[in-house]
Amino acid sequence: MNQFPIMTDLPYSPLLPTDPNFWAWLDALLLEILMQHQAIPLSRQALNHLSALNNYYNGFTDIQIKIYGALAQAHELSGNWLEAINAHRNILALRPDSIDSMIGLAKCYNKNGDKSQFLSTSYDVIRIKPTNWEFANYLTDALTNDPSLLQEALDVLNHVLQHSSNSSMKMLDVGFIQSLFYRRAQLKKRNNDYLGALMDCFSVLEIALNGKSLKSFLDDIILCLGFSNYDQTQVPFIILPVNDSLRLLDLLFPTTSGLFPGHLGLTSQSDIRLAKKQVFGVLYEISSAFESHPKECQYFLNDVTPLSSISLLFLYLACACYPSAQIFFEVAAMLNKITGVAACRQAAIGYLSEGIQLDPKNVDAYINLADCLYNDGNIPGMTEVYEKLLSFHVISDENHLIRFAFGCCYIGDIAKLTATWSNALLYYKRAHTLRPNDPIFLASLTQANTHVCYWKDRGGIGYHSVDSNGNLHRFQTVQRSGQMALVADIVEKAINDGAKFGKGIIEKSGGILALLTNLCSNLRDDDKSVKFFKAKAAKWRNQAFNLKNEGGWIIRVIHHIMRRIQHKWYVDSYGGITQSSHALPPINVTPKLRSKYQRPLIPPGLEQPVATPIQPFYTFIYDLDPRQVRIICHRTALNIAYEDHPLAHLMQSVFGMHDRNVVEVYCYSLSPNDGSIYRAKIEKGADKFYDCHAWTTESIVKQIVHDNIHILVNLNGYTAGDRNLIFAARPAPIQVTHMGFASSLGGLWYVKVDEHVCPESQTSDYQFWNKSRDNDGDLLGEVDPEEDDKNWTYPEKIIYMPTTYFINDHKQGFYDDNLAKGYYDDNIPGCILAKNHIIRWFFEEDRRWDMRKQLFPNLTDDWVIFANFNQLYKIDPVIFKLWLRILERVPKSILWILNFPEEGAKNLLETARQWAGPNVASHIYFTDVADKKQHVIRGRIADLILDTPQVNAHTTACDILWSGTPMITLSGPEHKMCSRVASSICNATGFGDKMIVPDYQTYEDKAVEYANSVTYKYWFGCLLPGAQQRLHRNGVGELIELRKNIYLNRENIRLFDTQQAVKELEKGYVDAWVRWVNDNERNIHIKI
Repeated sequence: MNQFPIMTDLPYSPLLPTDPNFWAWLDALLLEILMQHQAIPLSRQALNHLSALNNYYNGFTDIQIKIYGALAQAHELSGNWLEAINAHRNILALRPDSIDSMIGLAKCYNKNGDKSQFLSTSYDVIRIKPTNWEFANYLTDALTNDPSLLQEALDVLNHVLQHSSNSSMKMLDVGFIQSLFYRRAQLKKRNNDYLGALMDCFSVLEIALNGKSLKSFLDDIILCLGFSNYDQTQVPFIILPVNDSLRLLDLLFPTTSGLFPGHLGLTSQSDIRLAKKQVFGVLYEISSAFESHPKECQYFLNDVTPLSSISLLFLYLACACYPSAQIFFEVAAMLNKITGVAACRQAAIGYLSEGIQLDPKNVDAYINLADCLYNDGNIPGMTEVYEKLLSFHVISDENHLIRFAFGCCYIGDIAKLTATWSNALLYYKRAHTLRPNDPIFLASLTQANTHVCYWKDRGGIGYHSVDSNGNLHRFQTVQRSGQMALVADIVEKAINDGAKFGKGIIEKSGGILALLTNLCSNLRDDDKSVKFFKAKAAKWRNQAFNLKNEGGWIIRVIHHIMRRIQHKWYVDSYGGITQSSHALPPINVTPKLRSKYQRPLIPPGLEQPVATPIQPFYTFIYDLDPRQVRIICHRTALNIAYEDHPLAHLMQSVFGMHDRNVVEVYCYSLSPNDGSIYRAKIEKGADKFYDCHAWTTESIVKQIVHDNIHILVNLNGYTAGDRNLIFAARPAPIQVTHMGFASSLGGLWYVKVDEHVCPESQTSDYQFWNKSRDNDGDLLGEVDPEEDDKNWTYPEKIIYMPTTYFINDHKQGFYDDNLAKGYYDDNIPGCILAKNHIIRWFFEEDRRWDMRKQLFPNLTDDWVIFANFNQLYKIDPVIFKLWLRILERVPKSILWILNFPEEGAKNLLETARQWAGPNVASHIYFTDVADKKQHVIRGRIADLILDTPQVNAHTTACDILWSGTPMITLSGPEHKMCSRVASSICNATGFGDKMIVPDYQTYEDKAVEYANSVTYKYWFGCLLPGAQQRLHRNGVGELIELRKNIYLNRENIRLFDTQQAVKELEKGYVDAWVRWVNDNERNIHIKI
């Protein structure tokens, strides 16, 4: 027996090993020493005590092992890894098979950075005890954190997990084993072993489900969600709101309060949370795999489909296991893939909102939420999200910045559509501030500024410019500055960039000869276009060709050939018949005919062209040259080719006035019935009327083809609600655009105009036949719209009306002499006198005076009323400054304009005060928009209409002239039809020389001259026998005389002769049809 020395350096008396309380005493003692050491880890006192104890019990192996274990623990607490290693070695020297000491030694080697000894010792542990799941997790975690040891990690996992099915798995080990399978799945996935990775993920799930199969588990999920009768091989697509997905575990496992069956033995909440988190991980992995690797996943499902439905179910379950922002965002992303389903969109909004609660600074989530709200039509909600994003101050990610800016632009667009201009401007400015170099945002902002007459920093191209302070400057030479110059620059850049569209497609198609041969395959060799293209190909074989916009040229060629095939089909079927006394039999389209007259297809690799940042409508308000306007319209047409309207008031009787011996009228309405009398009249006037506003483009095209339409007329052009894709399909041989859009449409059809609004020199036909040319991009009879020439605008063929092209229906729709009811009835004695022009004019003067006093009660008769009833976007700084000078020169005058939009009225007043002072500004009166009839009637109150030269009055000019009110207008440049329409309208009155001026100075002088010419005489009496006596006012002067002539002759002047206009229309249509049948399409001049 060992002799125990007397211990003098310990604060206690040791017990002998034979003492029955020894082991309890020793455990308590070691715990006390370690607690003291833990409190002061750098103290040597506890270590000295343990060393003394070890010496005291030297030779007692079990006791020394316990003391060495405490000593190792103390050194580990102090971070003395070498001493801890020595302590573990001492244990192993006493007991070589101590797994706990081997594990402790391995961990100390790892902490000390001794990789070799760590791996060697760890592998010994795994070899001896592969089912020590906790250490297996520790080891594989360490290995996977070292990229050079990933294969070793996989080898270890393979070794230990092969024992997982054979060992007696304890419930406490479930979390560790799940983790091992999950870790191996990650490693296999990294090695592209997707099938192996999935097998390990399913093993984790099987452990959690206590052995239940995947198919059985899917059935449980679907049944608990209420789908009892479903095809066992077709998993339904289930849309589950976020709150329901969070309760999914409770629904699946009600008896265990939502706990997975395999986790029932876990005792601590931390272990349960860990196990659920691991299941969450594999559910997420399985869901992702079903999306990204469906073929591999099908192996596990025994033909159960679709995988997207199963994937979504697993994501729902993952939400229930471990709710996190990431998983909520993933569910939302999957739901958003299903477009057009409102329930999916609304569920996605819920998941995104829930995720944002957990991750409130996630910019991507906010933008996705805003997109969902936008698609759901919840614009206020979308706006609220973007307001929240703005509070983040800085968005650094470039992709987020772009999406955020586009979101702001979306909100601006919606606000613009609802005329909420303050919001529109706010969000356009934000978009432009976020991305100042983006052409779309600059264009949107400048367009909005123009709509509300906000001209600060507008700049200009020409002789006038508005600076950043809002001051208007005039220069002696042409200048470029401000936003107008920037817009012109982005247009030019877009034109140059767009010219690269389709570059290389000809070469990829086998060369020019191969491409043209393929496209012309359904045309005869003697067709004139085939001959032309062969000559082109021969030329290009012998010399390099230089096409601008190669893809655009190919699309033009395709549409040219489409027209040729249409013509060939007609001639083959009916010969050269241009008219017939009876309906020709329709063509029975057989598969053989369909193949024979098959239209050419766009060659592979030619993607859809990118639209220009400036849309055709906005070329009206920018300082752009003819080439820029032409190419913008042409590029828009190419883009289309690759895929309560004002005209109702103007054209309502046109449809009913056609000669039914010449034409049949079919109307395809693209807007819903507004219940107006104008709509009813149009419907009645057509032979066949279709309400197509809810039809698809394909359905409309099929109906047009079925109706055998010869001439299809586009009354929209590039305006709101257009359906130009219908025309891109070319469902009729001849396509004409008329009145809806005052510019070029880019070359896909005829344009019906007159020679004033579109001088023939501006047309492709004129350019082609009056110049010696052989440009690469020219087609047969067509000049290449992409050429650099700045002297022409219209690629289309033109139908020229003999007077004005602008048709109206005022004579039929707004005959207002019934306001003098009783004085025009032939059956009442004395009323015949009212047909006398003098009497009629006196009645009109009385009526006009009464209305003026009613609307302007505080305005004395010696004040002149200048007016303009155009939308305010048509007002530009130069003309507004001129109007202010007119008000200064005619002190007793007012300017009566629309209060639409309201923001524009405010800006105009502010500008007037800045440019002319408060006195002149006080002479500007604003009026609300009136309904159509009231608008036409009240127009007579004005003395003189001041037109806007940048964009003229169009429909409004007809309204005003019908009321008898004269106007002053100035024709704009030849390439801008929108600035020449009022002159065309005025000419059609026969008094155009009195209303059209050549320049701005004459405009100002003529307005002042007219205003100063007016005086009035007053008399008391009655106009006709039996009429009530009253005070009358009769005006004299040049302006009054002009008004009198317009008013008294309005029923006979050409402008309001709708029947004559219809005859001219029909003549133009017939000429166009005859030219098409005879294969001689040119500009057409209608002669009546």
